[in-house]
Amino acid sequence: MTEGQLSALGGFYLLVMIVLFIGACVLVNRFFGDRIRYNQRRRQVERQLNDYEVNSSIVDDILRDRRK
Repeated sequence: MTEGQLSALGGFYLLVMIVLFIGACVLVNRFFGDRIRYNQRRRQVERQLNDYEVNSSIVDDILRDRRK
């Protein structure tokens, strides 16, 4: 094989690898994407609930101090 043919073969190999990588990403997203998004949303809701609990406890402490 000449140098040009080897270079073309390497370019084709690189293109095939990129296509396979993108295909793998699409498959992972299709099969696991819903679970990943569900877990992210669940963690976000848990953080918001925790923030709400912390904020309400701070307000309760402030109101309790004002009553004294």
